[in-house]
Amino acid sequence: RMKAYGEAHCRNKAFYFVPFGWGEEVDEKDLPAGGRPLSVVVPGTVSARRRYEGLLRAAQDELLRAKINVVLLGRPEDDYGRAVVAKVKELGLSNIMVFEDYIPKEQYHACLKGADFIMSDFKVGFQTRYGQTEIYGQTKETGVSFILLSYAKPGILPANFMGMEEIENQVLRFSTYEDLKILFLKAWADPGLMERLRQAGRSGRKALALKVDNIFTGERVS
Repeated sequence: RMKAYGEAHCRNKAFYFVPFGWGEEVDEKDLPAGGRPLSVVVPGTVSARRRYEGLLRAAQDELLRAKINVVLLGRPEDDYGRAVVAKVKELGLSNIMVFEDYIPKEQYHACLKGADFIMSDFKVGFQTRYGQTEIYGQTKETGVSFILLSYAKPGILPANFMGMEEIENQVLRFSTYEDLKILFLKAWADPGLMERLRQAGRSGRKALALKVDNIFTGERVS
């Protein structure tokens, strides 16, 4: 989608986008069988660029409390992030893990490999410190797309984010807290849904790997 946007708005039509990170991180962990909690990992610094209120509500919900474990996989970056971490501690939520300092690489990767879902609730449009308007999925990509591809995990993303085509079939969308609640309840009760999303993640990863290979070998990919 970024390629199409660039070609539509620029004179130069030769656009190639290559992932800034690529690793063999596919994990074959057991699927939840409606008995153990879903592990929901939110990568990235805890900051005002993302929203956490819906996820915190879900973690406290009586119907969901024993069905999801949440990891905010990043340290707080600003006052909002520090307030989120402080709120989790104040509420004493045992099903949410937070960090206040640097996360060692091994622990960071272990959390992602152990995830059932990788989630990000971010603001799709935002202004940079220089006053420039950016739109995730059009003028720039978000790192969570490459994390989803790298780990071939099911994702949970905002409904208004139009990201890479390769991740579309492994992602569930939400707009409101109620959407999120229903999504978690369905996923917890249906291991088949989780397996379909994971299979889609593997397929999307292979499709992008083929495109990247063809860029360097000079072959065109439609």
